[in-house]
Amino acid sequence: MIQKLKIIYYNVIFTYKIHIKWLPTMNMILENLILPVLSGIFYVAVADYISDRDIIFYVSGSICFTAVGASVGGISMLISSERRFGTLYATIGSVFHPIYLFLGRILYWCAVGYFRFMAVFFSLFLIFIPERLTFQVWLQNSLLYFLICIALSGIGYFVGIIGLRKRSVMGISSLVESLLLLFSEIYFSKELFPQYIRGLCNFSPLYYGVNICRNMLVYGRYDTVFRDIVAMIAVGCAYMAAGTVYFYFIHKKILTEGKIDLFCYNSAPSQFIKLMHI
Repeated sequence: MIQKLKIIYYNVIFTYKIHIKWLPTMNMILENLILPVLSGIFYVAVADYISDRDIIFYVSGSICFTAVGASVGGISMLISSERRFGTLYATIGSVFHPIYLFLGRILYWCAVGYFRFMAVFFSLFLIFIPERLTFQVWLQNSLLYFLICIALSGIGYFVGIIGLRKRSVMGISSLVESLLLLFSEIYFSKELFPQYIRGLCNFSPLYYGVNICRNMLVYGRYDTVFRDIVAMIAVGCAYMAAGTVYFYFIHKKILTEGKIDLFCYNSAPSQFIKLMHI
């Protein structure tokens, strides 16, 4: 267990070094502070301009959507980079289960997402509804946001594993983020969609997270919180399980057919393939 915890810890440090430490300070501030805040303000202002709902309806959706960039985009891009940077050899040949190799990166991006959440949360509340900002509201949303990050990380992991077979996963990641925006009731109700596609909302962990946040902030209801949390985590775990199964498919194909060249930019040495068979 200690070795597994060390692997997770080293992957957190590794991810920090390749994401933050090498970036210029201004780029880090732009990516993790200014851009998320400006994006949140823009969407809330536009939604409030074209609709007559209470503005807290849009604020509650926007602070939840902040998790998507890190938990889906960040995680998927980093995991799929195993192929781009030629490190998939070491991952396939590792004696550790892949979940331990990737968990540190997932936890790191959840932490980045939480940092962005803090910036967006206080900015939106102080700009649009400062009278509703209380310690209880912050605490409730902080705990909920952490659960949303964990649930969405399942999608990020799944998309990242798919990216091991693609030259670039950026397009798939952007598509998934757009679908989450559409089918999670971030800024509008699913009732605007035809009846036959409303069910797609049930496949989005964020849909349940937004419902929880909105029930607490807008309607003051707590009777369905536990049920929605269970549903949100269950859907996120389902994506995580799908990613794990697909990784085993890739792992088996590489070991039995020696086709690691299909998953990496540079072909693996034949000696390495032989070693993995031993």
